[in-house]
Formats: sequence, structure tokens, C-alpha cells
Amino acid sequence: MMRYSLSQHPIMGRVFARHLNSRGVGFADDLNIYASLKTALKVLVEMRQRLGEDAKLSFNMTKVKNYIRSKGLSSRAEGREKVRGE
Repeated sequence: MMRYSLSQHPIMGRVFARHLNSRGVGFADDLNIYASLKTALKVLVEMRQRLGEDAKLSFNMTKVKNYIRSKGLSSRAEGREKVRGE
């Protein structure tokens, strides 16, 4: 786990440095991204690409969860539409 963290966290720092409107918290193999939905998805895509290319680490997309804080959403379906850009 130590080697994993030592290889992962500098990459995460570089990605967040390129997305100044976002904030993130990483611990071991967990990551939280705090940003607008559009920015968070950009960070997620770049994070997946960088971890794969730079450290040969896979990013398990089946474990990704989006938490959308919005007063305008009344159902899961509306949240799904927002993520898909519909």
C-alpha cells in the first residue's frame, strides 16, 4: 500500500494543479473530488488517464460514485440526466 500511495499521490497533485477550480482529498486508494460537475468529470477523466499512463495503475470505474448537491434535483433520474448532459 505504501508504494501505491507514493506513486499515486504526486500524480493526483499534478492533476489538481491543472484544475484550479477543484479540490481533492486522497487517502491510499480512495479519492474525493470537490468541484462543479463539469470540472469534476474533467478531473476524473484526466486522473484515470494519468494514473494509467504514468504509474500503470488501473482506475476501477465501477466503484465511482457521483454525489450531486443541488436544490433543483428531485429524483435520481434528474441527477442521471444532469451527469449525461441531457
